[in-house]
Amino acid sequence: MLFFMNAPLSDINKIQGAFKKIIQFAEAYDLLTRDSKFVGIINPHAGLYQAAITIPSHQPPPKDADITEIEGGKFATSKIKGDTLQTFQSLHAFHELWIPNSSYRIKQSYVFEILSQNPATKPYPSITREIYIPIEPA
Repeated sequence: MLFFMNAPLSDINKIQGAFKKIIQFAEAYDLLTRDSKFVGIINPHAGLYQAAITIPSHQPPPKDADITEIEGGKFATSKIKGDTLQTFQSLHAFHELWIPNSSYRIKQSYVFEILSQNPATKPYPSITREIYIPIEPA
């Protein structure tokens, strides 16, 4: 289960701010654990970034929390570091170079990333992120 906050995809400062707010919220409700993961859901067609953290499945979320889940399945993955422009360039290269030479197609219009460090304490562009792109057989 993911607790999230929306931010415009084009604004790194608002993405960083959204992470800080959800982390503060999660800490206030004892939802942040050492096993929590920092996740970004990227929807390029909507220009939307959802800054998210995982919360324990056994713990009910607060009533005012925005919650989502990511559907399981098969994913192509890539590691990246940098701002959203580098992310777009990486996704574009994946779409133009890898997909046509594979037996897969992109399954969803969104991708997600798992951040290797706490984005409330380290600038987003300097964090290594693993991007997950939902794919299915063509």
